[in-house]
Amino acid sequence: MRNYYKNQQLKIIEIGKFYVAHDGSVQGHPCYIIWKDDDFNLYLGIRLGTSQNKENLPLIEDMFNSEKSHFYYKRPFLGKRKDFSRNELPDFMVAKELKNLIPTIINKAPKESCSIRRKDRRNFKKLMGKEKPS
Repeated sequence: MRNYYKNQQLKIIEIGKFYVAHDGSVQGHPCYIIWKDDDFNLYLGIRLGTSQNKENLPLIEDMFNSEKSHFYYKRPFLGKRKDFSRNELPDFMVAKELKNLIPTIINKAPKESCSIRRKDRRNFKKLMGKEKPS
């Protein structure tokens, strides 16, 4: 199965799109990409979920046209390319509320995937100090 994925061309992750973040949960969470650096293979996103716990807050706007309530995680998710799905999630719409949360969430310490190493953390901090994403 590994060879199957090696032969496929990886799709470039785009800012402002939704992808499934494989963050250790069984099926992963939808994740809205808010920052990236392809040279260092680092991606930062806002994870979304349907169950409430102490790590997330409810979204007021319904962005999925469903009856379930949705929540966003307080801390962003920092991962590498392999931590995100190959295809974007086309059915997801970006709510204005989510775009307004970006400046507050982006400055918080991220929850890291297990593939992030010390040098990746150092590079992320260095890159975030140089440029503030919009």
